[in-house]
Amino acid sequence: MAKISRMIPDRESRPRFAGPARRWPLMLGICIGLALITFAVFWQTTHFAFLNFDDDLFVSENPKLAAGLSGQGIAWAFTANLTHHESGAEYWEPLTLITRLADVQFHGLNPAWHHLTSVLLHLAAGLMLFGAMNALLRSPVRAGFIAALFLLHPLHVEAVVWLAARKDVLNGLFYFATLWAYARYAARPNWRRYALVCASFLAANMAKPMAVSLPLVLLLLDFWPLGRIARPWPVHSVLRLVVEKIPLLIIAAGVSLLAVLGQKDHGAMGDDVLYPMPVRIGNAAISFCAYLGQTFVPTGLAIFYPHPGTALSWPLAAICGVACLAITIVCGLQAGRRPWLIVGWAWFVIVLLPVSGIVQIGEMSRADRYTYVALTGIFILCVEQAAEWIGAWLARAGSPAASRAIVAAGSCGILCGAAYLAWRQTATWRNSITVFSHAIVVTDDNYIAQANLGAALFSTGHKTEGLKHYAEAIRLQGPVLEFHRRAGDDAERRGDLNAAIHHYGKVITVVPFDTGSHRRLGELLFRVGDYPKALVQYNEVLHYERSDVPARLWIARIMILEHRIPEARSLLESMLHSDPANTEARQILDSIPSDPPVR
Repeated sequence: MAKISRMIPDRESRPRFAGPARRWPLMLGICIGLALITFAVFWQTTHFAFLNFDDDLFVSENPKLAAGLSGQGIAWAFTANLTHHESGAEYWEPLTLITRLADVQFHGLNPAWHHLTSVLLHLAAGLMLFGAMNALLRSPVRAGFIAALFLLHPLHVEAVVWLAARKDVLNGLFYFATLWAYARYAARPNWRRYALVCASFLAANMAKPMAVSLPLVLLLLDFWPLGRIARPWPVHSVLRLVVEKIPLLIIAAGVSLLAVLGQKDHGAMGDDVLYPMPVRIGNAAISFCAYLGQTFVPTGLAIFYPHPGTALSWPLAAICGVACLAITIVCGLQAGRRPWLIVGWAWFVIVLLPVSGIVQIGEMSRADRYTYVALTGIFILCVEQAAEWIGAWLARAGSPAASRAIVAAGSCGILCGAAYLAWRQTATWRNSITVFSHAIVVTDDNYIAQANLGAALFSTGHKTEGLKHYAEAIRLQGPVLEFHRRAGDDAERRGDLNAAIHHYGKVITVVPFDTGSHRRLGELLFRVGDYPKALVQYNEVLHYERSDVPARLWIARIMILEHRIPEARSLLESMLHSDPANTEARQILDSIPSDPPVR
């Protein structure tokens, strides 16, 4: 208690208001309106399917979810990627995993209910943002407009509709809960309110470790609108606010370390050869400008944006870097008169920085879902600046009632336009064929879209057309595939089996029908003792070559090691029935003890 008290700023630096304006009828009406527009755009998702890109890995084919909300399932959710590496979870994300366990517990693998859960969580995040903004800005109308933009912006469609991105929606929900809790704490500091801030912050990171920059955003809010930093910004005032956030910074440091280690274990960290640091910095500059451009002109949105690698356009990167610097300078110069400009812009930059690509994750240049929380800064900037201009215009207007009607009509027009664009973008996510066909149309050289569209067509019986897209993926990514094959061979010769597994995994991502790579990967996984994943690779071989004998023999060996003796015996006897001369199958069968071992 004493420590918390020492962190609380002096009375002079506390905010000048005590909480949200008590306009409950208006606020209730805004909440109902936010719910209606959300369902109008996203109800169509209840007719959508699981995708063949990460939805299968994390949801539809994730065997761990079968445990549901049992003790075993909850224990798995809290320990996956914390105490052991788990392929069915992307990070340490227990809250996200619990929502998936709940979906399977109550609805099985019916994608309609999984999608509805994501829509409801998105609505909850929007309502939480409305509450937080109303507490901070003391204006239900401005807070409602910011929340509506958040709920309807096309850049946020990916986070809501892609079930693998459930973590982004949950992260946003608790991120905004932290902002609301912090506004209450700033109004009347005490240890209980601070504990709620810490709990909300931890929950945001337990959904996805992307809230690590939130303490810096809270410092921005201390400057404006909370006004906790007395001008001319004495060092002791700022220092006390920094010290106040040390518990949050400790949580952020721990979560960041877990995320980095988890991504390395998954093999998701980008290869330095393919993405050297200068390329990553240049791509980050381009990505910031791309996000900003698509905020105002939300076109060309796709599930995957290929990274240009060393083919990066350096002139474009330089222009984007200068543009970002110029925006920062302009907003900084206006900090005294229009503080919302620097706060909104800095919010946008700070939230995106961990996922900007400077630390390369995967092989994409950027992702729409990364803007889920970040765009709120731009929304605040725009709404506050528009409010200043509109206020000045209304003060000069000859007919205030007519002028307000024009403003209301314009605001409705903006929201209707955003809703239409979001509805249209959502429709492209109906299934794997529609989403990857759209990505191919709006992006260039999209090898991931080509490969996944090929897989979707192949699985629906359109094998000839699917193979054409596979061939195009290979053509686009040929040099990179060759790099991963060579790197995998080198790593295997060095005895670094985990690195070899990583590189062969990259190959089959683009060329899933490469049975040779599946066999190689299966053997490596067998050698490191990961029998379930090895079994997956050999089953993939049989998916494309149903009579492949080596794959069947390896499957039998794995079944024996997993004490699935009857299944192994049946498989081997079936093989000998078809080919009595198969001596290897006979040897394995003869090695099985007549009485299976007790587990």
